[in-house]
Amino acid sequence: MRFAVLPAVAALLAAGANAAATFTPKTLAGTWSGTWTNQTFGSSGPATVVAKSLAGNKLLFSVDFRGGVFGCSSVPPESTHPLPRGPGPNHWNAAGFTIKGKSKDFGTLTITYRAGSGNLTGSGANPPCAQGLTWSMIGAFVGSKFSGKVKIKLASGQTAISDISLTRG
Repeated sequence: MRFAVLPAVAALLAAGANAAATFTPKTLAGTWSGTWTNQTFGSSGPATVVAKSLAGNKLLFSVDFRGGVFGCSSVPPESTHPLPRGPGPNHWNAAGFTIKGKSKDFGTLTITYRAGSGNLTGSGANPPCAQGLTWSMIGAFVGSKFSGKVKIKLASGQTAISDISLTRG
């Protein structure tokens, strides 16, 4: 079962080591690596999210989830567009960031990080390899660790739960 995140998401997962009150791209810069495990179907694989603080005060995420996420073949790594500072989706600010768009790995998605709590939430639908599938995620960054849960609803109506565990190296 292919795990959904962070893509760009989810993408998107390396949203910060500390539940700091003020967020900047440097807050979360680094390589976060670990595993995802689907508790329902017993599948698993490695996961890596790289967060980079780019010149011009921009934030970039690259994600690589391997194994049978969503029951699909492994897909190549994927990156977000650089997120500039500012208000609204696809920007970052002192409160955190929201990424909204379409991912070649995770379908349409929205992922939000809140700096004050360290929480990362997200949802998505229709990854190219599994039309009709929806997913939602909740997780938290504590120190150099991220732990999250993803609820997956297959087109058939069956549900599955995946866990993700990452450590910033």
